[in-house]
Amino acid sequence: MKRLLLAGSLATLSVLLSLGDIREAQSPQPIFRQESTLPPDVLYQRRLESLIVNSDPKVRTIIMKDEEEGIRDLRRLARQELLEEVWAYLPAKKLWVEVGLKGSEMEVQVDIPYLNLLMIHHEKITLYHTHPPRGIPSCRPLPARCREREADEIEAATPSRLDLRLLISLSERFYAWHPAGGMIHKIASVQGITAYAFTEGGKERILSSQWEHVAGPLSRSIAILEDAFFRRVKSDTLLDPLREIQRNMDTLSTPSVHITFTPYR
Repeated sequence: MKRLLLAGSLATLSVLLSLGDIREAQSPQPIFRQESTLPPDVLYQRRLESLIVNSDPKVRTIIMKDEEEGIRDLRRLARQELLEEVWAYLPAKKLWVEVGLKGSEMEVQVDIPYLNLLMIHHEKITLYHTHPPRGIPSCRPLPARCREREADEIEAATPSRLDLRLLISLSERFYAWHPAGGMIHKIASVQGITAYAFTEGGKERILSSQWEHVAGPLSRSIAILEDAFFRRVKSDTLLDPLREIQRNMDTLSTPSVHITFTPYR
């Protein structure tokens, strides 16, 4: 399955420092300071009109547009681009900030220090990333190839183990900073948008370090999904992607983590 990886980065200034509205953060471990002396190969910002897959690790793209407009860009990227990319969407500012590093066809690293700075200063944040298809060509008249392409599209809409691991890791620190805040993770695939986030009960469990009540049910749901989906893929019948995606969401959801899928309109 596609996956997100955690990564560090060189010291960087937040995109919002240039907007002049960052307040002093009360963080257990201050990450960046405005007066930081940055290295010669420092990241810099590039303002764009549309979301793109950026392959330059020294550049951070930022886009001013609302969420629906951004989703239209994501839909295009999920169909046309081979590499994954990650953005933090800040709804209060209608701002998209690229936070990905070293994207490939199957994974993308997340610049965690850069994302941490955004999380510290915003009580509402949505983390989007793309899951592009593998480029399987037109399948007919080969039923096996049809199942392969359909299975790939279903898999691309389903959070992977590492996607869910990142959800847990980021949510733990985000809700420590903002107990009443809201953080949602979303995947843009060729079929639609998958959203996954902690329920209110899940937030309480991670804030009280009840990890066995979060990781245990989620791990069992993943194992059930992988076994059932593998058996369906190996069957002789063609798969209905939208039906299978919804079935995967229902299987993966737990009392702590709620997962939904919305087809594109």
